[in-house]
Amino acid sequence: LNLASSLIDARQYGEARALLQRADAVFVRVFGENHPARAAVYGNLGELEQLQQHWDAALAAYRTAEHILEQLAGPTSVDASGARRDVARTLAMAGRLDEAIAEETRAIAILDQDGADGAPQLVGALTELAQMLLGAGAAGAALPAAARAVLLAEARPADANPNELADARFVLARALGRTARGRALATAAR
Repeated sequence: LNLASSLIDARQYGEARALLQRADAVFVRVFGENHPARAAVYGNLGELEQLQQHWDAALAAYRTAEHILEQLAGPTSVDASGARRDVARTLAMAGRLDEAIAEETRAIAILDQDGADGAPQLVGALTELAQMLLGAGAAGAALPAAARAVLLAEARPADANPNELADARFVLARALGRTARGRALATAAR
């Protein structure tokens, strides 16, 4: 899998795809249908297809990874939520924002119910949801998601990636700037 990742980074997509498909065949033979290694293969295939803007192929790969993870850890596991987020990001990149928002919202619900196990991923998921909502022209709906992402990152600095906090703050600023309240605050600050 490391070699496949290196090939993807080098944009040698055909070679990476062939290697991943061979690895998947070996993993099925050795481990069976539902194994974390197979989920990793399909995650890499999803990334490979996403980088080439092959949205349907990327979605198929990510959904296969999600299915495997659901079989292994359950449909409400943090791992399955991560695969669902990959699906949501791909849908957003493909311009299918309504579907992306629905998938990301379901992923967030899983992370919320997982408590401390889901908390480290919530900042990124909430920020992504806010970005999707902004893309769909729903700044008012993006504002609570972005604000919650910032609050979570600031409340749990040990769990927060500094880049995620910066991204969350940036998205919050964008959401504020696109709402009447945010424009009023900016005007008053002048």
